[in-house]
Amino acid sequence: MNICCIERAQDLSTPGWRSRLIDVARRARLRAWSSDAIARSLRRPRVHLVVMHHVFEDERAAFEDFLDRVQPTHECLGVSEAFRRLGRVPPSKPILCLTFDDGFKHHVTVGKWLRARDVRATFFPCIQGLDAPESSRAILCRKGFLRPPIELFGWDGAQSLVEMDHELGCHTRTHRALADLSNHEIEDEIVSASAALQARVGPVQTFAWPFGKWSHVSEAVAEALTRGGFRHVLSALPGCHDASPEWSRRECAYRTPMEPMIGAERMVRLLAASSARCESLRWNPGAQSRAQLRRPSQSSTRGAAAEDTD
Repeated sequence: MNICCIERAQDLSTPGWRSRLIDVARRARLRAWSSDAIARSLRRPRVHLVVMHHVFEDERAAFEDFLDRVQPTHECLGVSEAFRRLGRVPPSKPILCLTFDDGFKHHVTVGKWLRARDVRATFFPCIQGLDAPESSRAILCRKGFLRPPIELFGWDGAQSLVEMDHELGCHTRTHRALADLSNHEIEDEIVSASAALQARVGPVQTFAWPFGKWSHVSEAVAEALTRGGFRHVLSALPGCHDASPEWSRRECAYRTPMEPMIGAERMVRLLAASSARCESLRWNPGAQSRAQLRRPSQSSTRGAAAEDTD
């Protein structure tokens, strides 16, 4: 079966998430920060995780421009390396972690672009996308990712990213909203999916839950994450973290969503704006494998509410 897959950002026509991204970028731009104010914000010592889904060829120029602007002032690391680094010594400059969700085939090309810049990133494929035939992958895009068909990388692509010294994390098996599932389904989406990934590519320390909002997780999900042995659990809530060794023990992290389709200038402004939300989200496994995903406190989020994409 021949599946017509999207190959350019300009061919995407799903208005929901695109409109939200554009709206967030517009609000960041309307802050009307001066260049000096943006520069000061970006120099702030912090750990800033960013999540992107696609970087098509027609977005490459904006993506490279964004990296040209932020790389001189940020150290770009994979998520697990950032945690390890913070556990040893405070960073000498801000740390930026680039993450890419869903396992699209062009991510392998993005990995090559980043490797040429000596940048390490973290990629989050879904196991069904690695395992399934082309027709099933198209279904995963439509029903799981809520996107038109985009070609996915298989196990060969995953291995290529590992060989480029990038990190692979788990993004479930089929990209379902975990809070809506039974305990058996949660186990398959998290623990079994992670085991399948580790069997092929080695240790997996990082997990990013689909859709990334608090409404998509539950205590049962947190307990499965404990059984899965993940050290780092990532949301898709905008913000960043204070750059201190203590942060290496704060296991649940903000990730600021953005896509190169909004342009490098808006990406930089969005990064600067979300740096105002510097706090910790904690995933704290307790006794008898009880776990809790803690929301940020009201006091810590009140000043940043305007930047939340919920």
